[in-house]
Amino acid sequence: MILYSLPISNYSGKVLHAIRFKDLECEVLPPPGGYGSDEFKKTVASGTIPALDHDGIILSESEVINEYLNEIHPEPNLLPGSLENRASIRMLCRFHDLKLEPIVRSLFPAMSPDKRDSGLVEKRFEDMNQALKYLRNQIRPNPFLMGDSPSLADCAYSQTLMLAQMMWDELGSPLALGEELEHWQNMMAGLDPVKSVLEPARKATGTWLSGKRDPA
Repeated sequence: MILYSLPISNYSGKVLHAIRFKDLECEVLPPPGGYGSDEFKKTVASGTIPALDHDGIILSESEVINEYLNEIHPEPNLLPGSLENRASIRMLCRFHDLKLEPIVRSLFPAMSPDKRDSGLVEKRFEDMNQALKYLRNQIRPNPFLMGDSPSLADCAYSQTLMLAQMMWDELGSPLALGEELEHWQNMMAGLDPVKSVLEPARKATGTWLSGKRDPA
């Protein structure tokens, strides 16, 4: 099994969390020829990451990959509990992909001081606080977001919230997650499967931010 991934990609991190929680054997490679390259598209038609090659089955889109991994390797189950709980986990994953993460992504250009729109930054800060309020109202931490074992929701938010905090720190407006999310984040940071994903991601994100701040 091969995962095409880059440490800075939070959607790649989402899949890597699932792989690490399940302790799967997986070769992790950067996309050959680079993200979106013609060479990479010969293997993965979309040219995007993350992408999974499982015995010739090629999959893209992080949520598709994670649900596939959970079906072919059902233990530990990352969609645990009742039908209602599984639906709630999927709802949180969709909220991540469609609502919260796009707020973070929309500020990528603003990491360059010469492209920073203070009005947009302020609006996205408000948007993010509203998204976090919704998230806090939906989770049932115990100590994972939706119970006593990790789920696809934990996989989704872990790297994205770290990225968001690093970006807002760079903008001079530290992001407050709230007590429950901060407790969850600290718990996750102490887990070896999570460390193996977040440590390289933090380093790659720091390098990216530094390059935006002081371009060569």
